[in-house]
Amino acid sequence: WELIFMISIVHTKTKPIDEVKNAFLKLMSQLNYVPSKTRVLLKPNIVDAVKPQTAVITDPKVIEGLILALKEKGVNEFVIGENSGYFSIKEENFRRLIKETG
Repeated sequence: WELIFMISIVHTKTKPIDEVKNAFLKLMSQLNYVPSKTRVLLKPNIVDAVKPQTAVITDPKVIEGLILALKEKGVNEFVIGENSGYFSIKEENFRRLIKETG
């Protein structure tokens, strides 16, 4: 087996969202990535009720841009899988998580 690693850093703003989408499309092109399925699972790492600027969680705009890019590549169904133990226990904690993270 030969492992090939690629690191791609693309400086972009989260507004407009097209910049994020285009960054993902550029990365997919560099990797010659074409989704083999039309349904994908995304695990965004939203594990605490904090603002995206804290860098503790994945900025929801990054997930939005990824979804838009994958749609352009033919994906039409998205399953978001997340489990933040603390926030999964009580509904009010989950609602706070959604409010804080956007």
